[in-house]
Amino acid sequence: MKKRFETEVRREQIADAALSIIFSEGVNGLTVRKVAEKVGFSAPALYRHYKGKAEILLAVIEDHFSVLLTLISDAKKASTPLEALRQFYFSYIEVIRTGKSALPIFLSEHVRFKELQLLDAIDDCHNTMHDHITELIEQGQDKNIIRRDIESEELFFHYIGLLITPDLLFSHKRHKIDLTKQTIANWKLFATAVAT
Repeated sequence: MKKRFETEVRREQIADAALSIIFSEGVNGLTVRKVAEKVGFSAPALYRHYKGKAEILLAVIEDHFSVLLTLISDAKKASTPLEALRQFYFSYIEVIRTGKSALPIFLSEHVRFKELQLLDAIDDCHNTMHDHITELIEQGQDKNIIRRDIESEELFFHYIGLLITPDLLFSHKRHKIDLTKQTIANWKLFATAVAT
């Protein structure tokens, strides 16, 4: 049990180090050597756990996916589907704020054109989150909490825009946004637009 805990902690440290490098240098700036230095390993020691950059990126994607699943599962315990969507939204914003979003990996040309084996993991994450969010929207529509004159798929894309836009802007240091203020305003607009 102790060894498993240490492995999970180390994996999280490696994922955090990789995200930190990606946040400051982009996916192309990520190397096994840089990750190893950041977590206090030698590059050969890290190579015993990860064969290369693609495996590190996959670990980051899997960790990000695991976090999202936990957040959406917790959100689904809310009193209404709209409240669950609100809770997940604000929780995801905290992922962005702490620099732990994997969106730069998802959108990376490096991944799209050089690390094609990662696309399945990215698609799994997208599809699963789509299913959870659409389910909440449809539950809200069934309970007459969320408007029915717009299909759940269109509302899903509107909701995802609430997540992706601040993620994109926040990940580019050039764009100075007050994430808290913008998050509150975005949610107010969304909730007003979709509530019945």
